[in-house]
Amino acid sequence: MDNMKIVANNLIKRRGTTGKLILFTDGVYDTAAGEVVTVETQEDVSLVVLDFPFSVRGYDTEARTLRARGQKQVYMLPPASGNKPKAESSKLLVGGTTYRITNVKEYNPSTSDSIVFDLEVEL
Repeated sequence: MDNMKIVANNLIKRRGTTGKLILFTDGVYDTAAGEVVTVETQEDVSLVVLDFPFSVRGYDTEARTLRARGQKQVYMLPPASGNKPKAESSKLLVGGTTYRITNVKEYNPSTSDSIVFDLEVEL
């Protein structure tokens, strides 16, 4: 497992880019506003952004999937804080473009130590 983590770290840091993971969490209840205040946290992350194969070829949707044009695949190293992205409630800011995270897969074979996150994102 350690070797896999070392390889993933080296490849993504050397060939990838940096971005910000934007997490939204519920804060405390604001009696004046009458609602729970949402807290936004941004963390620096290393990642690689890829097009899905059919998107590159100009198709609107990939065969036998629900992927549409504009969706991307992202391999992201875990943030230093240990926080994990959540589908539908986290975002990624990469090169001035903000993506909504729609699907999260975490690779961590039999440990609590995450190796890499495989994300599906869309504009």
